Amino acid sequence: MKLKLAFTLLIVCLTLSFVSCKKDPPIKYPVEGLWIGTYTVDRYPDQQPLFYSFSVKPGGTLLTESKGSDGISYYSEGTWTLTGDKFSFNITTINVEPLPIKQSGILTFDDSGKMTDGTWQDTDNPYIKPGNTGKFSIMNRVN
Repeated sequence: MKLKLAFTLLIVCLTLSFVSCKKDPPIKYPVEGLWIGTYTVDRYPDQQPLFYSFSVKPGGTLLTESKGSDGISYYSEGTWTLTGDKFSFNITTINVEPLPIKQSGILTFDDSGKMTDGTWQDTDNPYIKPGNTGKFSIMNRVN
């Protein structure tokens, strides 16, 4: 009798431990949304990282905001694509006069809410020849 009771308690304890240890699956985030991080400019290695954000819209539209080393906020618009885990973009500044700056970049998209290994480059910068290049910090998706 004691052996049956002990065996029954063992089964109940094992069942409860499996039920209570069940983990929820990780949240998977879409690429669309607001992403915030920082960027650096290769030409200025001693400069502190500066603010950068992506507003990734459905259908391939992208808006960005960045803080320049001159303290000015720069805004750009353009397009994005996601091929596998590679997030690519092409943007044009909308508040630089008289000529806009065009840039492109690529980051690795992780559906856990991060973009990593990001690089960017000027594809057309009428003010600096050759154009700038740089890197992004880890970009985090804002919920």
